[in-house]
Amino acid sequence: DDVRVPVLAAHGTESGPHHQETAKRLARGAPVAQLAVVEGSDHGCHFSHPVEMAELVRRALAMAEAHEVGDPAGAVP
Repeated sequence: DDVRVPVLAAHGTESGPHHQETAKRLARGAPVAQLAVVEGSDHGCHFSHPVEMAELVRRALAMAEAHEVGDPAGAVP
């Protein structure tokens, strides 16, 4: 309830159930949040799927930049 910045929560399709549920709960609970799912990845996405991980970082940065310029939804272009 205290989160005041955009959140990008992510999990892999091969992540453990507890990781998947945590990401989903965070995306549902934060005021401005998006859920991302990396196909074929487990908890080690940064090792096994570097291209997808880089895209997650770019997406999170875009959300943060939108938030800074006053877009309350944290929209990603």
